[in-house]
Amino acid sequence: MSSKAEWLDRVPVQNEDAAWRMVDDECIIVMPETAQATVLNPVAARIWELMDGKRSLGQIVETIVSEYDVDSATAEKDASDFVNELTTRGLMGYQGGAD
Repeated sequence: MSSKAEWLDRVPVQNEDAAWRMVDDECIIVMPETAQATVLNPVAARIWELMDGKRSLGQIVETIVSEYDVDSATAEKDASDFVNELTTRGLMGYQGGAD
């Protein structure tokens, strides 16, 4: 990625093949072709819910900062690590197909 600003402008989208369900305040994601399950903690689950193809990563980070007791620098780093992990697992991509 070229810059933090460019990263924050990217629009993440869930893999349309992923099956997911909220259970209490966690989210369970299953990829049908591998049957591999991923369990997300409450903050990660909230980020996953917000990845609707309409919000940029910057907007998602702003929402997390407003809803949880976290500063924007920490939220940006944690969100970056999280979306990188989801991308590696094939659970998400970016609007327009850019990786």
